[in-house]
Amino acid sequence: MTWLTSALRLRNLRTQVMLWTVLPLTILLIVASLAGIGTHQASMRRLAVDENQRLAMIMARSLALNAADGLPEPSVLDALLKLESTTHATQVLLLDDAGQTLFAGGQGPAAPVNGEVVRQRRAVGRLETIEGAEYIVAYAPVPDLPWQLVLREPV
Repeated sequence: MTWLTSALRLRNLRTQVMLWTVLPLTILLIVASLAGIGTHQASMRRLAVDENQRLAMIMARSLALNAADGLPEPSVLDALLKLESTTHATQVLLLDDAGQTLFAGGQGPAAPVNGEVVRQRRAVGRLETIEGAEYIVAYAPVPDLPWQLVLREPV
């Protein structure tokens, strides 16, 4: 019993080394790793938003080139706006200036899109919470046409 009480005393050299060197360094490494994980996650989300925004802009330009005479048939739209090698949860929407859906492809929430972004006709990529889930949403205006292309993908 005396061995146990002597080992628990803070005057022991081994205990002091643990308290003053190893323990603070361990805490410092844990804090640094948690901060690194947070910044890495934020960077990866920003990268995904940027990539989806670029994809939406490219798809909008392609649609503008192929839709000079008005709204193409649904089968043509489906071929133009088809996303290969993506998850089935990605949703593609084509909207008019009023925010009415002209075409919807893929699976996604039935929630309406941000009408303010549609009215401003500007390219935007951001994270949005829809029905309690987080989505990467990319908006891109279709050049020379009163349409807006929207991509939604769950995070």
